[in-house]
Amino acid sequence: MKTNEVKHLLNSFYEGATTPEEELLLRNYFNSGEVEQELLDEKNIFLSLEQSEIIDVPNHLASQLDTLISNLDRENHKRVSFSTKTLIRWVSVAACIALLTTASFYLFHPSMSNHDQTLVEDIDHEPEVDIIQVEKALALLSNNFNKGMKQIDGMQSNFEKTNAMLEDIFK
Repeated sequence: MKTNEVKHLLNSFYEGATTPEEELLLRNYFNSGEVEQELLDEKNIFLSLEQSEIIDVPNHLASQLDTLISNLDRENHKRVSFSTKTLIRWVSVAACIALLTTASFYLFHPSMSNHDQTLVEDIDHEPEVDIIQVEKALALLSNNFNKGMKQIDGMQSNFEKTNAMLEDIFK
């Protein structure tokens, strides 16, 4: 047998693509005394693989492996769809919270009251009066900002409670 043919059969053998007849050809070639010098290492590898014990594989093993692979594939698919469903639910919760926050801001904080409008209209051009009025406006702004921050803190604690409950439900 030519060296190129043996190399081709060996590549096919290592890829698991040889027929039993081709493996017999390789076995006969390596057991003969006419092995090329460059194929001696391959001979040792091939013969050591051939001399290893043959493992009896039960007939029903293939069907069990197919079933196992199918089950694993279904479980993996369920995990992917579960994570997608979870993401959709979280986005829905976030959208609801944003909507409620926006709606509550406009419902419970109407635009400038009459008192606020008079503050803006009564600004004089005298520096002392202007400073006092600016201080009043900043104090009013600070007061309203603090009220808003208190409400945000309350909503944040409610959000954390809701988040914890959802995590318990989806685990």
